[in-house]
Amino acid sequence: QNGTVTWEVDLTGRYINLSDATFATAQYRPEELTLRTHFYDLHPEKGREEFKVKMLGYLEKGEPFRNVLHPVTTKSGGIAWFVSSSIPLRNAQGNLRGAWGTSTDITERIRAEDARRESERKYRILTETMKDVVWIVDVDTLRFLYISPSVEKLLGYIPEEVKRGT
Repeated sequence: QNGTVTWEVDLTGRYINLSDATFATAQYRPEELTLRTHFYDLHPEKGREEFKVKMLGYLEKGEPFRNVLHPVTTKSGGIAWFVSSSIPLRNAQGNLRGAWGTSTDITERIRAEDARRESERKYRILTETMKDVVWIVDVDTLRFLYISPSVEKLLGYIPEEVKRGT
């Protein structure tokens, strides 16, 4: 499984068809949701109404959308993150009948990004509160990429001045 769910919804947003990847990504069997659940029902309660209005707007206008990031409440109650895209579907007479799309599970990427940001936050707190000067230099250009604020007490220059070489 590649973590991508294919789906089809009618004009109300109700699932008409879901691929088997639904189970691997959100722990639901397709038959648990097909013809029973609207796509917005899986959005966490907080933000659900805004998500519903935004996405039904695309659906009602027959507009495609691309790379919409959104959370999904999994069957176990956890949160999975998806990026979704869709195209409108029309019947033989050209009338809008719903949308077909894909939703790719990017939960691990979101968690990795959150962990990286948290690590950077801790590193910044550490470097900005210690008395020693910490710097990062680009080895190719020998330019400072980062200098901790403690350089001002040591040299009398703020980090930006040191970076500029003034």
